Amino acid sequence: MLNCKEFEQFIDDYIDGSLPENVSRKVYLHLLACGDCRSYITAYQSSIEMGKAICDKLDSEVPEDVPEELITLVLENIKQKGSKED
Repeated sequence: MLNCKEFEQFIDDYIDGSLPENVSRKVYLHLLACGDCRSYITAYQSSIEMGKAICDKLDSEVPEDVPEELITLVLENIKQKGSKED
């Protein structure tokens, strides 16, 4: 059976269903036995769902009542932060 540290290595592949069957079963059995890891994977999946929901909203159009100057400032700020990370 997996320990918690080993479980953590497989979490992404377990969630997306890409683990080999034998490893997936070990992860599943660990989750049955370990309440901490069940809580962890639930929180992890919630974080992924929230992130996707936020990104979906970012693709929507900006409401008409948002001042153009504010949009320009936000976009410039994002651009500056991106160039500092390079």
